[in-house]
Amino acid sequence: MSRWIPLISLVVGLCTHTQATLTLDAALEHTLANNYAIQIAHTQAARAQTQTGLSQANLLPTITVRQTETHQSARTPGINTQTNQTTGTIQQTLFAGLTGITQWRKNKSLADLTQQQAEQVLETTLYTTTLAFYDLVEAQYRLAVAESVVALSEDRLNRVRIRADLGGESQLAVLNATVDLNTDKTEYQNALAARKAAEIQLNQQLNQALDTPLTAELPPTLSVPTSGIRQNRAIRIAEQSHRLSQLDQQLVLGAIFPSVTVRHTMQDTREPINTLEAQWSFTGWRHKQAWDAATLTHAETNLNRARVRQLVQAQWAQALVDYDRTRTLQAHELETVRVAKRNFDRTQALFHAGQVSALVFRDAQLKYTQSQYRAHQAQIQLGKAIARVHQLAGG
Repeated sequence: MSRWIPLISLVVGLCTHTQATLTLDAALEHTLANNYAIQIAHTQAARAQTQTGLSQANLLPTITVRQTETHQSARTPGINTQTNQTTGTIQQTLFAGLTGITQWRKNKSLADLTQQQAEQVLETTLYTTTLAFYDLVEAQYRLAVAESVVALSEDRLNRVRIRADLGGESQLAVLNATVDLNTDKTEYQNALAARKAAEIQLNQQLNQALDTPLTAELPPTLSVPTSGIRQNRAIRIAEQSHRLSQLDQQLVLGAIFPSVTVRHTMQDTREPINTLEAQWSFTGWRHKQAWDAATLTHAETNLNRARVRQLVQAQWAQALVDYDRTRTLQAHELETVRVAKRNFDRTQALFHAGQVSALVFRDAQLKYTQSQYRAHQAQIQLGKAIARVHQLAGG
């Protein structure tokens, strides 16, 4: 299981319309505990790994062969002919072993594929849960801003109506203020609908469960990794392919000169006839071709491994640049919030003392709310940047 949980905990309860408080860590934990696709994928991976282990035990099976040796007298043909039949293990085991290796390689490839699929299901689920969570947070802040704007518009309409009753404003001003309020209320309803849609999306992401929720082992929390390149799934796949090609090369190399059964015939006084050389040359030449092909494959996987590593390094560098940029942006926006908060507090005190008008006070309040919104937007961007870093670290 990939080690992939960011260190961000954001609270969703930002206004009166929020659900119960939920953090990103809690959302991811809920997803891990309830998403049955993750459980199915890991069960399939475990089953494929078991099959690989079983086939590995049969890589070099012992086989029984019957060998017949015929010894015949050269002087008196047909007389004193002796036939010995023995049963034992001979070196043809290598050929059965190659068959077992073929099956093992098939099972190993299947196990690797299912493991990669299981990791991909896990990482994709966690990543989409993270995005759904941040979408809800963003919708929540938009709703808070829209609610504040509606409150300001209602206050402005009331003040315009009072001045109109006193003869200080025309009915056109009242009409314009009413139109502005209705527009702001429409924006509020849109923001409310967007928040509800984000809630539905997140709930769907959290509740992909069977009737009886399965439990899952939670990976430990990670900080922003400094060695994430070594943890990247694409690099791990390339490294694994390279190791498998190296294993293929070694297996074929060991079979270039396999031992074969030799028929040794004595006939009259002639020299012994030995077919070992011909069989040896033919078998060795056939496996030499396989060894050349395995060597070429090994070189290609080595080149692919270098290309994948270079690509991931570039992606990793860009992700870290984005992380630094969003972290700097967040710090800047937080400082802006602090400045706007001080200005709002000062304006509020002056307003209560009667030294500034309500319009100046509302303007300071709106600027403070807008600075909070921008800070929250920066926080969301930072969270997504960290999620991207962890996605690259986990694959």
